[in-house]
Amino acid sequence: MENKGYIVDQLAGVLLDQNKPDGQPDQENNLESFNDESLKGHQLNQGLRYHQGVLINQGPQYSHGLIQTNQGLQSSQGLIPMNQGLRLNHDEVDQSLVVNQGIKSSQAIHKSGVPVNKSKPLMKKQSKLTLQANREAERSRCLVAIRKSAMEVSSSSTLEEAHLERLLADRDFSANLFGLFDPESLGFIKQEDWVGQLKYALNTRSGTLKQRSFIYMELIDLLEALAYLICNEYHITPDKFYQIWVCKGSASKLLKCMDKNMDGDVTVEEFMAFLVTLTSKHENSTLTPENLAWLEVVFRENLKPGQQEFTVDEFKKIVPSKNKYFLERAFTIFDKDKSGTVSLEEFLETMQQFATQDDDDKIHFLFKVYDPNGDGVIDESELCEVLKACMAESGMKFDEKEVFNLAKALYDDSVKEGMAGITADDLKEQFQRHEGLLENLTLNIGKWLVPPKPRAKKSLLDNVKDLIPHYLSITFIMNNRSFFLFSLFLILTNIGLFISRAVHFRYFPMLNGFIPNPFYMLSRACGRTLLFNSAILLVLVLRYSLTALRNLGLAAFLPLDNNILFHKKLGQLIFYQSWLHTIMHLINFGINIMPDPVRFVQLSADYWSGPDSNWTTLGYNPPPGCILVSVKSEEARDCVRPEQYFPNSSQYNPEITICESCPTNSTTWSYASWILTWEPGVFGIIGGIANPTGVALIIILTVITFGSLSYVRRSGYFQVFYFSHLLNFFYWILLILHAPEFWKWIIIPGCIYILEIIYRVTTSFLGHGKSKIISVVTFPSKVTNLIISRPAGFNFNPGDWVFIKIPDIAMFEWHPFTISSAPEVQDTFTVHIRGVGEWTIKLFNYFENNLPNLIENPTTSRLKKLTQRRNPKPPKVTSEFQDLAQQLGTPNSERKQENTTTIDIPQQNGQKHGKLSKLKQSIQIYVDGPFGSPSSNIYRAEHAVLIGTGIGITPFASILQSIMKRYKQVKRMCPNCDYTWSDDMTTLMVNLKKVDFFWINRDQTSFEWFVKLLTELEMEQAETGGEIGRFLDMHMYVTSALQKNDMKAVMLQLAMDLHHEKEKRDLVTGLKSRMNAGRPNWNKVFSKLKAENRGKITVFFCGNPALARVLRLKCDEFGFTFRKEVF
Repeated sequence: MENKGYIVDQLAGVLLDQNKPDGQPDQENNLESFNDESLKGHQLNQGLRYHQGVLINQGPQYSHGLIQTNQGLQSSQGLIPMNQGLRLNHDEVDQSLVVNQGIKSSQAIHKSGVPVNKSKPLMKKQSKLTLQANREAERSRCLVAIRKSAMEVSSSSTLEEAHLERLLADRDFSANLFGLFDPESLGFIKQEDWVGQLKYALNTRSGTLKQRSFIYMELIDLLEALAYLICNEYHITPDKFYQIWVCKGSASKLLKCMDKNMDGDVTVEEFMAFLVTLTSKHENSTLTPENLAWLEVVFRENLKPGQQEFTVDEFKKIVPSKNKYFLERAFTIFDKDKSGTVSLEEFLETMQQFATQDDDDKIHFLFKVYDPNGDGVIDESELCEVLKACMAESGMKFDEKEVFNLAKALYDDSVKEGMAGITADDLKEQFQRHEGLLENLTLNIGKWLVPPKPRAKKSLLDNVKDLIPHYLSITFIMNNRSFFLFSLFLILTNIGLFISRAVHFRYFPMLNGFIPNPFYMLSRACGRTLLFNSAILLVLVLRYSLTALRNLGLAAFLPLDNNILFHKKLGQLIFYQSWLHTIMHLINFGINIMPDPVRFVQLSADYWSGPDSNWTTLGYNPPPGCILVSVKSEEARDCVRPEQYFPNSSQYNPEITICESCPTNSTTWSYASWILTWEPGVFGIIGGIANPTGVALIIILTVITFGSLSYVRRSGYFQVFYFSHLLNFFYWILLILHAPEFWKWIIIPGCIYILEIIYRVTTSFLGHGKSKIISVVTFPSKVTNLIISRPAGFNFNPGDWVFIKIPDIAMFEWHPFTISSAPEVQDTFTVHIRGVGEWTIKLFNYFENNLPNLIENPTTSRLKKLTQRRNPKPPKVTSEFQDLAQQLGTPNSERKQENTTTIDIPQQNGQKHGKLSKLKQSIQIYVDGPFGSPSSNIYRAEHAVLIGTGIGITPFASILQSIMKRYKQVKRMCPNCDYTWSDDMTTLMVNLKKVDFFWINRDQTSFEWFVKLLTELEMEQAETGGEIGRFLDMHMYVTSALQKNDMKAVMLQLAMDLHHEKEKRDLVTGLKSRMNAGRPNWNKVFSKLKAENRGKITVFFCGNPALARVLRLKCDEFGFTFRKEVF
């Protein structure tokens, strides 16, 4: 045994000259004289072993991990005084304790608390996060130093074998390389762990380069042999590590592993990328080979052609960010060697590091982002910069003072006493105070880990189900019975009319005698459905009549909420049917009528005969020079012969008695004469008028249809829509002239329509529709609030809307807007108009630019001081009066203890709430309405959920203000004391038991429109309390703001939470209700509302059509009733 150990020592002496005065190895020594088999045959000394000056007993005690130390032994780090005779169980050594390597001390501390060197004080135990940060910092330092050394010895950033030998012979380079393999700073590396790490790293690298795996194995075998030879079975120390790499052959095999092109050199970038892979430790990585392959695809897809590493510009594609702060900080985390570029290896290593997404990994990643100078703490100035970056990502704006207050609140709440900043542990503790935050926190890199899943093959049944539209599902039909039944009525009626008319004309012939005539049959079938649809189209816009039906409560049985939707769909159907009707008629005239109209009407004589007429009474006017003659007369020789057009025999050949004789100098009616003039004198309520009116009708209908397109209406061209719709008057008149039977269909709705027009004109002459604008409020977000004098007899419900015309803006244009004030407000009503089209922008600019000439006393509007009562002097309340109050209403015990304090609600976020301008001369305005809307029946619902987006809140502003007014109606106060109570609101609220209000805005500035109203509502609820205080819940959302679980917003949201907790109001809205970031999770929202069990839920929505579709689906899923505002 001793002889074998001696042989190993001799082999080491051959390879390494330990006696050179400069301490450098002899490069002439050659390992190749010893093959692998000879090395494996040698056994190490099984007796006493020394490692770093520590005597290890290899006897029975070693099997239990016992280490016997011996004082005064020399280690590779110098003389280390040891506590003689102390035995330590290796399993009881805590390696998480960091010892300064510059101090002579032991390498381990016994977990029982007994130090190996009692003369040295113990260092404070560091947390896992701190240790991880230290390891990352040390690794980054080593990589930067290695890169610097590589650049110094390279030639034009290229390394050859000689350069690598120089690098490996550099003690500083070796120390830094050793540091990469020793992340715990233990001062040694276990041989088996080191070799295992090399195999794992290079095998992982060869996953996409299988042909190079044998080259990697050559390097691993060499390093394993050298480590075994030089260190025996002891751990690898920095000195031994240096001796391993300076052996001849290490540089050449290392170069082969990196040299993909086999040209004898590699770039510094390739060298650094290889070292990153070689030194990465991911024994517990959760990434699968599929994940790694997909990450490589993600990496290469974002590279420019010819690039091997990406820069910040390419990183933007992977990590989209509105602010460069997060982009640059995240890029720095990936850029391990601080080269300004990220290699595939660095990318994969970072992804490996944070793939587990556990709490500590998330905190570590975030802390590195938030700590730009890497000093291990986040001070107040750095926190301010973080919050500003979060604001930019969320599209929010606060002034410098507000940012400072937010940062201070979060800083003071996080930093422990006596500390100079927020540490990683402080950050983790702050996050843990919010339940579920860490678990749901996303780092925006997890999406790269999962490759897109291939679409699963669906069964035939599933494919069939996907083809069925949602509006045919059982849930939709049950939740929208009136809508479905009316739709079914329209569809079945159209089908019935079409089929009945087609059956009626099934024997109608063509000119050649062929039966049936498909062109005439289709044209007449479409014509009959057009008569019905055109009549229903008018019914759906009888606004006064529909409003009356709504006020009678018939909206539950009739689809009054969907009248505009049906109007649009019927209009589209009429457009398609009209063109089919027109095309079929045009073809029929060209083929059957124009060649020989007299023969054609005789062939179809059965369809022209009646009790008082036959085909001869149609009123046909022959062309000039032509006459109608008997087929047996001499003039018949000039008649058109059927053989000219139809050489084959006909299927239907009745006796033809009359023909049209046109001498040589005369011609039959041309195609243009038939279509564009009424000269032939047949067809229509007036002979010959059907064809030219048909042409006019199809032109008018096409203009109306294209003027009604959503793109036109919502792209600032409302005038095109408005004026094109005025052609409807001509449409009805021409249709009566075109179709002799249309008057039967239009008589009833037409009379009602005329009566409505008469009513509108009459009220206008009586002055009911004429009013004046007395005040104006303009908001920075281009919203104009008009305060209008309320005309006499102008009564409306919450949620109603009106048409308005302002001659100073446009003489003939009427535009619909929702009333935003409550009907309980006397003398005035208001509308809020957002500048999105030509007319609305012109209105805003008119008041914004001409205010000096229009206003009487210009003032900047501010929210008035609101008062709350808190803790007044105890009121003198008699027991008899208390009993009476309890019988009359709900006692407000909370209010009884309040006193009076003044609360000043400032302008939010440095934004002006608007300029209130009282006009010195009122501006004339005409009002047509009011008209009912789905939300007009708010008090008929039991649990109303109001959802508005942007300016879509206006109908709900009226409702909320009406609720507030009704609050005040039930408040009572004792005339002899300050005791207050509230009456029962059941009679005032009808069926309404609960209201949840959701206001969803794209940005924070939109809240300025109604923040005063919402604040007053909160104050009124707080004062009233009791059951009424739980009647209304308000939920505000800013969709541009990122949610709390996003790394780019979490700090801002935490700071705003602390501010809200401290100030008892939201920084964005000024309300007590906390503003929510992002979009609502409707599944959670609706589940919570359903669990309240406050009655049948009805959702009222006004806003974005895309969100309307989502809400309709969710309402069908949860069994809620859905009502949508449509103009």
